[in-house]
Amino acid sequence: MSTRRFKSFMDRGLYWKDNAGRLKVPLLYCFSRLFPYGVLLFSFHLSFSQSLPIWEHRVLPYNRYTIGQDFYEMNAPIEVDTDGAVLFSAEKDQLCALHNLEVEELFKGENVGTFQRKYSVGGQLFYGFDRSLYTGGDRQSLQSTQVGFTGAHYTQFFLINKKVYFTAISPSGQQYKLIRWDGHHFHEELKSSTPLYTVEVKGKAYLLSYHSTGTSLKPLEDKAPQRDYPFFFTAQYFNSLDDFYFTDEEHEGLFHYSYGKTSRLLPPSKTEVRNPGRYYLYTDGNGLTVYDLAQEGKPIGRTSELKSAYYKAFSAESQSLYLAGNGQLSRLFTFLRCYPRLYNGTNSDGLRTIVQTPEGKIWVGSANGGFSTVDDKGTHESSLRSLQINYGGTVIGKKVLLNTYHKGLYLFENEHKFVRVNDTLLSLHNYVSQKDILYSCAQGYGIAYKAVQDLQDRRIPWKLIDHRQGLTLTQCQSICEDPFGNLWTISMQGVGIYAPEQDKAYTLHYDKDNFPIRGACLFMDKEKTLWFGSEKGQLYFWKGKGNPLEATAGDFALLRHPLLLGNNRPIIFLHQWQDYLVVGVTNKIFLVDLKSFHQGQPAKVKYLPPLVMGLETPLERACVLTDERDNSLWFASSNMLFQWDIAKWLTLPTFPVEPSISISTGKAEVKGRADDPIVLEANQNSFDIHLHYQSKDNLPRFLVATLKDKNEKAPIEQGVLLSDTEYRFQNLSPGNYTFSVVMCQADGSYTRYEFPLNIKKYFWQDTYFWLVVVLIPAATGLYMIWNMRKIDRQDKEIMLLKLNSLNKQFRPHFMLNALNSLGAELYDKPHAERILSYIGENISIIHHFSQGQTTFIPFSQEWKLTENTIAIQREIFLPNLQVQVENAGAIPDDFLLPMGLLQVIVENSLLHGLRHRSTPPQILRIAFWERPVAYGISISDNGVGVTRSKEYAGLQRHGTGLKTLQRILNILNKHFDHAITITMEDKNPNDEQYPGTITIIQLKKGIDYEKINL
Repeated sequence: MSTRRFKSFMDRGLYWKDNAGRLKVPLLYCFSRLFPYGVLLFSFHLSFSQSLPIWEHRVLPYNRYTIGQDFYEMNAPIEVDTDGAVLFSAEKDQLCALHNLEVEELFKGENVGTFQRKYSVGGQLFYGFDRSLYTGGDRQSLQSTQVGFTGAHYTQFFLINKKVYFTAISPSGQQYKLIRWDGHHFHEELKSSTPLYTVEVKGKAYLLSYHSTGTSLKPLEDKAPQRDYPFFFTAQYFNSLDDFYFTDEEHEGLFHYSYGKTSRLLPPSKTEVRNPGRYYLYTDGNGLTVYDLAQEGKPIGRTSELKSAYYKAFSAESQSLYLAGNGQLSRLFTFLRCYPRLYNGTNSDGLRTIVQTPEGKIWVGSANGGFSTVDDKGTHESSLRSLQINYGGTVIGKKVLLNTYHKGLYLFENEHKFVRVNDTLLSLHNYVSQKDILYSCAQGYGIAYKAVQDLQDRRIPWKLIDHRQGLTLTQCQSICEDPFGNLWTISMQGVGIYAPEQDKAYTLHYDKDNFPIRGACLFMDKEKTLWFGSEKGQLYFWKGKGNPLEATAGDFALLRHPLLLGNNRPIIFLHQWQDYLVVGVTNKIFLVDLKSFHQGQPAKVKYLPPLVMGLETPLERACVLTDERDNSLWFASSNMLFQWDIAKWLTLPTFPVEPSISISTGKAEVKGRADDPIVLEANQNSFDIHLHYQSKDNLPRFLVATLKDKNEKAPIEQGVLLSDTEYRFQNLSPGNYTFSVVMCQADGSYTRYEFPLNIKKYFWQDTYFWLVVVLIPAATGLYMIWNMRKIDRQDKEIMLLKLNSLNKQFRPHFMLNALNSLGAELYDKPHAERILSYIGENISIIHHFSQGQTTFIPFSQEWKLTENTIAIQREIFLPNLQVQVENAGAIPDDFLLPMGLLQVIVENSLLHGLRHRSTPPQILRIAFWERPVAYGISISDNGVGVTRSKEYAGLQRHGTGLKTLQRILNILNKHFDHAITITMEDKNPNDEQYPGTITIIQLKKGIDYEKINL
């Protein structure tokens, strides 16, 4: 309060007038009367503020990394639409919708302003912007409307009893009109030179206005008396006319009015309060807190990632709050807390173990040294910073056993008092059996064990289970016990079983074909079923009924569900929460419905979407527990501790998702729904498929997408488990395809949707044009067949090879792709003419070769065939191809070599190696050299490598050219030792994705091939 106002207050008593002559109520007076009522909530706020360093809610930022787009002007209202999408203006004069995984621009206009609210009344849509209004039966038929004033500013929209109320403000800001829309017409309710606003109180519309002595609320729909309040306020939320929350005129905090008594709940927020409603946004400079005014001001959200926000929208279906302000659009999830400041008050790095003691404390150990405990009072960091905590912490009675990286097991009585119970063990997991025996996964071979009662007695040695009993696994990762007292363990070598009564173990070693189970965790649920998490993300269970020491691979079964059929990421923890098996994968958490599983029903698997967790580092293995205090689920990544209100999350409604697709060919876009055939023209055989779907929780779904040719058994592209929605396919042949999508639904089930695709043929791909193109090689082939009758058996074989080589140059797939390119780009004559020129020159060389009736041609002609092949492939398939040629003059132009020797190998590298490299640049290197007794040629690329090239060659019915060459070389090498040698291998074997290929050709000098009498 200013000095002048303070003096006025002291002079005049309880009231004073401001500069506009309006009567004000001094806050000090309110406090003096109502102090006892405000203390409780205010102290609650302070205690909550003091707990800020402990935990905060998880916040998802919507930006280029999560949604593919940044928002720079997010300082406007946001609204959750009825279908779950979020409506907002990313910039002025624009309306956007945030769907599950994409942003759609709904429309863009001029002088529209910023989006405020959307309603539906009587089948008619209403879109309110601050500069324009739109109404219509659907979005395509919306009409712009101006009411109230020319150039009016619109604000304070409310839907009350199927009527939309809002305020129109004149351009000068001096006149106000209250407008009502009933679904068909606009009605001017009131006009005033002072502000007029509508508020909703228990489902009824009231007019809020100001007068000289305070604020009034007048009912708009009945004749109930007007309520007057002797102070000025900006309404935030009404429980009733006698119980509501407000901010004062100068934003000096949040107040609660209750039956004539006023109390101040919060001090002034650091940011302007622009968005009244049930959820109040408060910022203190360190972060943002969200209060639910319908629950007596209870704080329901807190984050330090956002320093401020002006607008919010609550999604009941996902229990999340969308927040906008300072150019950011974010989403706070009320069911997921994180603990980012466990160590030094700044970080939670290096998390390796979490356990809970019977008194309720959560112990969190770090590989960086030390540990902290978390309880209802806060976090407490241990002073023992030198201990680097390893995986496998275990509670033993009221004590905590921690493993360390520098060998040794430590038994803690509390955070400061401990006993070192072992000096040599480097353990990854501890387990206490039913008979109170501590088993510990020992470094190297075996499992160490000792009775719990003897742990602190250093005179009693530890015992070891290893190869002497039959356990031949190294680095055991996890241990559990079956109902018969047998111990099970798992490692990257397989699974082991130990029978303590017999002191005998049995090992099932990993074998890709016979026993495909190895990994880091296993678990026995409350129904006594053993579960095994594999390194490939697959979940197996024990179904055997006999002696485990006689187990075979047939005693294990795979849980079949798209989420758990393998994704090359290991399962790193298994845990039971009530009727769910919690499965932690490196970057995902799944919930297997054990109740339906044990009832013999198909597997149901729910999942916590990765976007909700927002992991920066992978989940850590064995870091999971159920809180005995509130039944929440705790888990950890390498740098964050999470507390998941899983019970609350499981009560959220689930919504089945049915996707649609749009296909973009670069020149057109085609949309389709499941089972509706989509037909594409022949020149649309390269395209992008984009999946679209919308759910009320507005969260992404896991899915597996596959494109399959109906005439082929193997898919063209088999998708993996992702939430991505964009797929690219290139240079597909004409025919019928099916794009299949397996959608993992939120209720744990999955649904398959299929989209039939048909790619048409060009007219010349059928008969006539093809006959003209192949006329010359066909005639030449007939001549060669006739001529073969005159030569001996060896000549016949070589002539057949010549015919195969000739057909190789004109194989239908190669010519078809060239003609496809011509048909798709007829308007671009230089492109088409270049390809025709290359083809024509190759035809000329081949024709000359066939007339000469010789298998050998000069190097200059072979090199020309090769150059033309490279040029054609670059024009059609490889626009980013980079060709490097070194020392081309090393081989004389007249040096003879078999027709196609270089051309076929280069074409193989282009077709099967480089065409399947998805990321440019594609590099082809050809080097020539001369040695005293031979010439050499090296052909290398950075493609997919030898093995995958052969796979692609087989799928596409290519690869016969190399076989033909090899037959020619076998014949030549019978006459001349090592006349021509070819070696082919991976260029960079350590590169799993693109190892590349290098082929070496050596041509011995001084050989007279005419001696073979061809």
